[in-house]
Amino acid sequence: MKKQILSREAPTIRHAVLVLVLLISTVALGLAQEMIQADIPFSFIAAGKTLPAGTYTFQEAELGTMMSVRNAKTGEVNMVSVLTRLGPRSTKESEVVFDVVGNDHYLAEVHMVTIDGYAFKAAPGKHTHAGVKGKK
Repeated sequence: MKKQILSREAPTIRHAVLVLVLLISTVALGLAQEMIQADIPFSFIAAGKTLPAGTYTFQEAELGTMMSVRNAKTGEVNMVSVLTRLGPRSTKESEVVFDVVGNDHYLAEVHMVTIDGYAFKAAPGKHTHAGVKGKK
């Protein structure tokens, strides 16, 4: 009798665990989908490729190891390797930061409001910084 009761309850427990795992996965994926949009007024270099000035969407990809950089006008997507994650900032605004060497701008960091920032391999050597505020 006990075996019958346990065998009937076991699927219910398994189902509850499965639902819990799916819920946690969905929440985690939702957080990973955080993105910002920014109007970049200059061409910039990301992952060795020069991208034209324009409106871009920056979104985490591949569990935080890559950043998707999408040109809003053309729809072209470039993937940039994340060098490291950055701690949260005190500001409550999103921002895209560029290293500047002469007239060249290199994508250096992306800071999102609800999650940590991301750093990328940027300008070699001595440089200054330029920030562009995000829309979201």
